[in-house]
Amino acid sequence: MKVVVVGAGISGLAVATFLVGDAQEGPPLDVTVLEAADRPGGVAWSERRDGRLIETGPSSWLSGEPALDRLISLAGLRDDVLQASPAAKARWIWRRGEKHPVPAAPPSLLGTRLLSGGAKLRLLGEPFVGRGPAARGAADVDETVAAFAARRLGPGVVDALVAPMVAGIYGADPRQLSVAAAFPKLAELERDHRSLLVGAIRSRDGGPRPQMQTVRDGAGALTRALAARLPAGCLQLGQRVTAVERKGDGFVVHCQDAAWDADAVVLTSPAFAQAAALRGLDPAAARALDEIPYAPIAVATVAWAADAFPTPPDGFGVLVAGDSRDEVPVLGTVFVSATFPDHAAPGELQLRTLIGGTPDPGALDLDDQALLGRAHAAHAAFLGAPTGQPTLAHLTRHARAIPQYTVGHGRRVAVARSVGQRHPGLFLAGSHLDGPGVRDCARVALAVATRVRTALGDSAQV
Repeated sequence: MKVVVVGAGISGLAVATFLVGDAQEGPPLDVTVLEAADRPGGVAWSERRDGRLIETGPSSWLSGEPALDRLISLAGLRDDVLQASPAAKARWIWRRGEKHPVPAAPPSLLGTRLLSGGAKLRLLGEPFVGRGPAARGAADVDETVAAFAARRLGPGVVDALVAPMVAGIYGADPRQLSVAAAFPKLAELERDHRSLLVGAIRSRDGGPRPQMQTVRDGAGALTRALAARLPAGCLQLGQRVTAVERKGDGFVVHCQDAAWDADAVVLTSPAFAQAAALRGLDPAAARALDEIPYAPIAVATVAWAADAFPTPPDGFGVLVAGDSRDEVPVLGTVFVSATFPDHAAPGELQLRTLIGGTPDPGALDLDDQALLGRAHAAHAAFLGAPTGQPTLAHLTRHARAIPQYTVGHGRRVAVARSVGQRHPGLFLAGSHLDGPGVRDCARVALAVATRVRTALGDSAQV
């Protein structure tokens, strides 16, 4: 049985790896992976330069996802997993000219200077706030993250705490994202327990908390290893899919100068690429996918001498509060050398700054010097005025970096996925559907691979 996987980013490589399996899983399916670019990996890419690791996309993930653990093992990288340094436990928010520690537990919310006294009193009333319309079963209500947070926790938390968190994950504005789609666990806590605080306490299982981790040579090492372990001829680069056509009980996947027959097709490319491939076959699904926007983000990786700043980097990094981006016009900065010391060169500090997102979509129109100037200004704000000049300045622009789970996202995903009901054997996966992170992509990839085998009647277990 032939399976064509479209896209060789983390989702596509994960689906293909789970389908191919390992030697203990019986005969693999005949899998072909089609990738438009001249290399696999998508935005999950890393490169070494003079002892430094430069990540151009996702750089780490939280532990505790079994599908991702399995994927790392199949990639042969189990012994290369790196846990974040204990020094990375601290996290900071920049607001109104100061760097504040992120409150790590409910009691610390009462002591933080991020919130006013009135905002703290409002927080104390959260357990007494009733369920919202969606939690009470209203099917036509899709609340934004900002509206949900203001209703449950008070408006004072939105810019101070919620906006930087949302920017750090989605590069987004909480006034645009759907809470049910972007943060479904929060919506579930309200529905199942009424109170977020009470629900969080009741949901504690006593197990170990997830930890930030990566692999020795970064996220790009994972995608490179997955691609290298696919069977010879499985990965076809430089093949941009233009259309998926129905042919009897199967499909034909068309590229610019070639075509592949398939019994099943898994689209894992970005939403806009999936839309282009489906436009002729299923216009309704294509329209739904076309409606999923992406945040534009520039990634500035900058290295400095270890003693360049009066205050050395401490913790994972700094996110900028929603009402303070005029003074520091970036989304935030990750302290790479404090989090994963092996990724920085000896005697250097390495900082990774994200700029733009939906709060500032015009940032990518700036030239390189202006973008790097923003990064340098952020470093000076967070750590003090530096001495000397950077020893490295690397900039990557992503016009479409992170899919945005805006209001109506659940409906769009349902319409897009219904293509599989109209055309059995056609499956969708990717960061625009069920979570943007590496662990989300691995989890969905395993589920989709299982459904593919089931649909094809293959008894081998994924």
